[in-house]
Amino acid sequence: MPISRISEKRERFDVNCRTEDGRQIDVEEIKMASELLMSISQDEKERAHYRSRKMFLMDMEHAMAVARDEGIEKGIEQGIEEGIEQGKIEVARNAFAIGLSVDQIEKLTGLSRAELESLREFRERRALSGVGAE
Repeated sequence: MPISRISEKRERFDVNCRTEDGRQIDVEEIKMASELLMSISQDEKERAHYRSRKMFLMDMEHAMAVARDEGIEKGIEQGIEEGIEQGKIEVARNAFAIGLSVDQIEKLTGLSRAELESLREFRERRALSGVGAE
């Protein structure tokens, strides 16, 4: 961009930084940004560096968004799996309550014999302690 166009844009920028009554806004950050814009606009190497940095930041933002989405998806899948497992345990508890055998419950729920024995023992301990079965 030719320097004359940059100067023209800076003048428009300076004019737009005025209050309604025409008073110039004296904000250090605006001046620094304006000066940075001028220096970047005049130096091809700086412009290339700026574009490269901007692309890097956009890539990082995208990578973080993808990672976040993958984490959410993985969390949902894990929650579903845990919910299914809890459902099987609840079915097994109910099956024990109506008197089905461990073999029948194993076929019904797909839980292992060890899991069912553990669940039955827990249930029996609760019943003996007076807490009651689930």
